[in-house]
Amino acid sequence: VGLSTAYALLERGVSVRVYEQGVPGNGQSGGVSRIFRHAHYDPRMIAAAQASWQAYAEWSEQLGVTMISDDGAVAIGPAVESQLPLLQDAGVDAHAIDRAELGRRVPLLAGYDGPAMVDVRGGSINTRATIDALTTALGSRLVADEVLSVRPVPAGVEVRSGGRTDVYRRVIVCGGRGTAGQPL
Repeated sequence: VGLSTAYALLERGVSVRVYEQGVPGNGQSGGVSRIFRHAHYDPRMIAAAQASWQAYAEWSEQLGVTMISDDGAVAIGPAVESQLPLLQDAGVDAHAIDRAELGRRVPLLAGYDGPAMVDVRGGSINTRATIDALTTALGSRLVADEVLSVRPVPAGVEVRSGGRTDVYRRVIVCGGRGTAGQPL
């Protein structure tokens, strides 16, 4: 999230610095892939997913890496019956699939005989490739250091890390699991 936020700001001409205490993407984003899907119960979340897909598509082109696979995302179960109409109303390319198509797409589910759909623009987020591309694009703006404190000061916001203290006009905190919940 921090790398994506920084890259989006960089695209808008904002000067950025990202602090990362470990290897980028080895926390909650660790692993080879994550699922990307539009299916939600809230139309606002569907709209947010559509905007996210568009950003991934643009960044894939700009950075020369496939960020989301093009094999679609399959969903099964009772939720399909309520989510599919919401997706279709929002203009998402999604449709019901029968048992045969489900079996072709996901052989392990060949015996399933309930509601199923495919979100055509869903797929796997290629996390490692995405993180590597964003890290490369950010270059020296990525600081390998742990943030120890963030606090308001008269000149802006002070960020103290293990190796430096800097003051910025604005700070965005994209903390992962285990980030101390302290008010700023």
